[in-house]
Amino acid sequence: MRDLSIWNVGPRRHVARLTVEDTQLRPPQYYKELLHGVHDIEQVMVEVHACPGSETTQS
Repeated sequence: MRDLSIWNVGPRRHVARLTVEDTQLRPPQYYKELLHGVHDIEQVMVEVHACPGSETTQS
């Protein structure tokens, strides 16, 4: 994980932004499902990047 930001947008209401480096380049939905059910998080924005030097970044 590169970054995780959580904002309070109202009483017991939060949104999250997650930036991830992954060797497998899983889709954003994969990470959203990991956070499913986390108390009071209503919306999750996910940005996925390949790890430097991983097979997914090499030509």
